[in-house]
Amino acid sequence: MPLKAWLLDAAYLPALAGVWAYERCIKRKATAALGPRWSGFPRTEPAAKTVWLHGVSVGEVTAARGLIQKLREARPDWSFVISSTTGAGLERAADIYSADQVMASPLDFSRAVDRALNAVRPELMIFVEGDLWPNWLAALRRAQVPVAVVNAKLSARSAKRYGWLRRVAPGFFDAVNLFLVQNELYQDRWMGLGVSAERVRVSGNLKVDNLPAVTSPSQAAQMRRELGFDDELVWLAGSTHEGEEESVCRSFIELRARWPNLRLMIAPRHLERLKRIEAMASALGLKTCRKSEGCGASVILVDTMGELAELFAVADLVFLGGSLVPVGGHNLLEPAAQAKPLLFGPQVWTVRETADALVAAQAAREVKNLEELKSAVADFLNNEDSRLRAGAAARAVVDRQQGASARTAEALLELVNQVT
Repeated sequence: MPLKAWLLDAAYLPALAGVWAYERCIKRKATAALGPRWSGFPRTEPAAKTVWLHGVSVGEVTAARGLIQKLREARPDWSFVISSTTGAGLERAADIYSADQVMASPLDFSRAVDRALNAVRPELMIFVEGDLWPNWLAALRRAQVPVAVVNAKLSARSAKRYGWLRRVAPGFFDAVNLFLVQNELYQDRWMGLGVSAERVRVSGNLKVDNLPAVTSPSQAAQMRRELGFDDELVWLAGSTHEGEEESVCRSFIELRARWPNLRLMIAPRHLERLKRIEAMASALGLKTCRKSEGCGASVILVDTMGELAELFAVADLVFLGGSLVPVGGHNLLEPAAQAKPLLFGPQVWTVRETADALVAAQAAREVKNLEELKSAVADFLNNEDSRLRAGAAARAVVDRQQGASARTAEALLELVNQVT
């Protein structure tokens, strides 16, 4: 191991340990076990032409689906290794990429990263959205592996943090050959960090290409019948976090006094919180049931994974969580793809550009608190034409952004051709 790499390991060991403890103990993220991230990486065939793609969790792993399909079509001789940092990400990768090698991402220590590189021997390294670490990048540079960050974004907060990192480690981004970003704003921010213009291109948002077509009215009606909805109005609160469900339930109680046929579906981001949500709703006098049980309660709690994108089709309007509390927001394009009017809170810094585009198209409304949430839902419930116009505008925003997978694949193939 080079002396410089050993010194880097020693220098930031406390910081890395702190990050791991924060993710596991404070944020309670189910990061992969440490053992598989230190050794035991699957070894590829010596003659294989391997692409290593890394996505930190479920969203990033899923976003790459269309891209990998395009790369397979162009280079059927390539094999793929998919890595992720979280347990959920690894499960999702194993499900989507069952024909490929799936492994936990290496811990950012020189020995772990070198073991992973020696096992995989990639001809191309792809990071989805980010998750860039100094030892990992340094090892890739030593091995002369071309590196691309795809579906890249850069919030104002992250730009400030990276600005500080750039002062501490001026060459941090030098190992990255190409940043393929979602829009012009992100392009400007990366260039503002000193990344040269020829290394930053706008290719669009990969997640858009994975979104389904609008569910047909007959399919949506069938789904509604299966859930026990007839002529009722359905408000879906998706990807909610601690504190948001109570605001939604309090709004629902008052709104149902005006619209007795209103039903509420809550799909919490983390299913382990279901019991707490049930207790909170019960304390407010609401009867709940879980979707898997099937019942006629006024509030249905979605207790299954992977169904939310499909369930948006049964709603008349959607509130997307992670936005009234400081989480940063979630994928607003999923409900937009089902032509649904959208509500979200102000704390959407990770998806701010999408949020602004939807608001500008009059497809969504941003609400700051419980009162504004209640008022916005009432406005949509009171006017079916308004709901339909907003939903159509939401789908139009999605349609204008398609094609990112093909553009990204083309740029990656060009990169590989340049360096080989």
